[in-house]
Amino acid sequence: MERRSDMATDLQQLMRQIEALTPAERAEIRRAIEGAMQSPEGAFEQKLREMGLVSQFGRKRQPRQRPIPVPVRVEGKPLSESLIEERR
Repeated sequence: MERRSDMATDLQQLMRQIEALTPAERAEIRRAIEGAMQSPEGAFEQKLREMGLVSQFGRKRQPRQRPIPVPVRVEGKPLSESLIEERR
């Protein structure tokens, strides 16, 4: 959880810095961000580094690998058949 807290603090500092900018500087940042958002992945982060707004980003999380389920062998008639018989 500490990492999330650090990110929130960094974001708050960044917001204070942005609020201190002139309207022209804010417009320039907005154009840069919008342009970077349309760029391939990774370009946005690179642009923020070049502008000096961010020094480093956290590692991207890898999706969790789910184990492949193993079918369970059951003796007797199929479950669907048993359900149909019970409903009659």
